[in-house]
Amino acid sequence: MKKMSLWLLILLERFYHLLLFLYPSPFRSHYGKAMEHTFRMLCRDVYLERGLGGILAILPPALVDVVCNAFAEYVSCFVQFWKGADLMNVSFLLPVFNEEHTLEAVVTQAQQELAQTFEQYEIIVVNDGSQDLTAQVADRLAATFPQTVRVVHLPANKGYHHALSTGVAQAKGDHVMCLNRNQPFQLTWLHLRKHS
Repeated sequence: MKKMSLWLLILLERFYHLLLFLYPSPFRSHYGKAMEHTFRMLCRDVYLERGLGGILAILPPALVDVVCNAFAEYVSCFVQFWKGADLMNVSFLLPVFNEEHTLEAVVTQAQQELAQTFEQYEIIVVNDGSQDLTAQVADRLAATFPQTVRVVHLPANKGYHHALSTGVAQAKGDHVMCLNRNQPFQLTWLHLRKHS
């Protein structure tokens, strides 16, 4: 390659590198090096095949591609943020039946543990038609932890699986998991649903 053409290729690479700053930072840090390498190889191959005229011919479409894709990436980030604004990271289900004596301890301990592990979460207590004071205890917990505890009351006892299905339908989390109410706090990592 001639010296002048070599300098032109180096300038184009630097210009392309600067254009990549149009992309969001996470995208750039993940894909930037590969994109620069691909552009460098493309320029080299086109130059060897068609000379300087070939490089000048591919330059406008390549630049338009970078600008358009950067814009699309920002739109995608905005849409993900907008859609994710009302979603929790994880929804934890706690189906209960006649658990007035244990419910408060389970939810309180879960609150302490989950707050250390997850940035955003919700606990959905599904009262499966309890005949004791479980409903009142659950409502009091929801009032105590309004940001993270929700209660769903079923009018009659229809069983654990029905209560679990009801909780899954109410969940806002990206992932849905089940809390084990019969043991000291322990997560049963049941991936019941993942939002697409």
